[in-house]
Amino acid sequence: MNALGVVRTTAPAPEDGDRLLRRVEGLFQCHFLLETGISLLLPVWNFHTFMYEVFSHTPYLFFDSPVPGCAKTTLAAALSRVSKNGMLVVNPTGPSIFRTIDQDHPTLIIDEAALQKDSCLLTVANAGFSRMTGVVPRVFKDGVKKYNTYCPKAFASLNPLPETVMDRSIRIPMKGLRKEDKNKIMPFSEKSVPEDLVSSIATWVTAHKDEIVRNYEQCRLDFLHARQEDIWRPLFSIIRVLSPEREEEFRAIAIRLTAQKKEDEGDRRIRLLQDVRTVFHGGNVDV
Repeated sequence: MNALGVVRTTAPAPEDGDRLLRRVEGLFQCHFLLETGISLLLPVWNFHTFMYEVFSHTPYLFFDSPVPGCAKTTLAAALSRVSKNGMLVVNPTGPSIFRTIDQDHPTLIIDEAALQKDSCLLTVANAGFSRMTGVVPRVFKDGVKKYNTYCPKAFASLNPLPETVMDRSIRIPMKGLRKEDKNKIMPFSEKSVPEDLVSSIATWVTAHKDEIVRNYEQCRLDFLHARQEDIWRPLFSIIRVLSPEREEEFRAIAIRLTAQKKEDEGDRRIRLLQDVRTVFHGGNVDV
């Protein structure tokens, strides 16, 4: 209390970064069977949602589920619970999404997005990856309104994403759950996320935002090519401040997932060429 009788309150001290990171990591490990390193990647992505506005690009996530029953929707729900202004939507339309982003600035988690069929939704996904290209103009009444579509996004789907969106995404391979696997994890519910977790992340990001921005401006990832470097730079800028001793571990995750995505893209193109040959040569395809 000062001389005027005004009580001064101090902002809560931020939690230790590595400890906080491991709390979020433990949440994903407790409730989901994920490939090695994914439980570290997801928390770092969660942290980025609290300051994505300062980055030139926001990395997309793609939960690639080969079959139903891989818990992609539940994982998407968990991700939304730990992100800033997380919003999980199912099969939305393009116009609803660009208005929602412009008004609410959410972390958008889209389950079963019909990107292949909805050209407007695809435009939002393509444009909203970059802060410089994230504005979509639309005719509104007697004029033109510009909608800002730049925000963090994650997609969960049984079907492949369009190539342009996949190029902007980190692919998260999902595993089919066997009967015996269910005993290894705990069911996820709204009560699974500790009440203080999101506020703790927000407090930590506020306290370290300037340091992360400085790291981002200097960050160069020579082991990744241009678009993939754009995707991963925000996350490396965060891990270097959040838990610097785990950067090498994080680097190995980035290299592995990027290589897997490149291999998957090559396989898809080969299958496409085989399909084309099937059409033009009556099914006589040399494999």
